[in-house]
Amino acid sequence: MTYIDISEASFDEFIAFLFVHDAAADARWYDNTKPTFDPLRVCRYYVQLFRQPAFLLERFSHTQLRLGFAALASGSLSCSAKNLIWNTDLPFTERAECVRAMFCLFQHLFAVDPIDSTAAGWWQSFRRPWEAEVRSQSLSKEDGTLQDVFYETISRVLELDSAACQLAALDGLEHLDHPRNEEAIQRLLARTMEGDTQRRAQGLAKSSEKPAALRQPWWRRA
Repeated sequence: MTYIDISEASFDEFIAFLFVHDAAADARWYDNTKPTFDPLRVCRYYVQLFRQPAFLLERFSHTQLRLGFAALASGSLSCSAKNLIWNTDLPFTERAECVRAMFCLFQHLFAVDPIDSTAAGWWQSFRRPWEAEVRSQSLSKEDGTLQDVFYETISRVLELDSAACQLAALDGLEHLDHPRNEEAIQRLLARTMEGDTQRRAQGLAKSSEKPAALRQPWWRRA
C-alpha cells in the first residue's frame, strides 16, 4: 500500500498524482494507494479539470490518460471523482457542479479523442456505489436530485455533434433509466444521423417502452 498526502497539493500537483503513471508498473496503481486529502479541495479540482481538459492531450500520453481516468472513476481510490460525487459529507451543490462539469469534458476532450473506451464507459462508472446490503433500498431525496443532474448533463452530451459522445450518452441513459429518458432519445432521433448511433438510439427507445416494473433502475444494478 502506498500512502501519500495530497491535502495541500496544488492543481498541477493533483493532476500529476492522477496521470503520471507507467502502464507496465502502475496499471492499477489506484487500487493500492491511500491518499490523505481535503475532499472539498479535490472536488473543486475535478470541476476545474473537467471544465478545461484540453491541456491533457498535450501533456500526457494516451496510456497515461487512460490510467488516470480509470483512477478518477474508480471506487477503490478514496479521492476519486466517483467517491466524492456520492459523498454526502460534501455540500450537494459542489457535487452537482462536478457532474455538470462533465459536459465540458465530453465537449472539449472526448469529442476530440475518446481515449480508447474511456468515454464509452464513463457514465456506467459513476453509478451509485451502493453497499450490497442496501442495494434494495430506494433512492433518498438527495440521491434522486443528483440523478436529475446526471440526466440533464447526459442529455446535453447527447446534443454534441460527435458519434463517440452520443453513443456514450445513450449508454448513460440506459444505465440511468430516468423517467425522462424517452424525451432525450426522441430529440436525438429527430435529428439526421445514421449508423451505430441511430441503431443504438432506436434500440433504447424500444426498451424504454417496457413497463417500469420490467426495467431495472441504475442504482439497483450490480
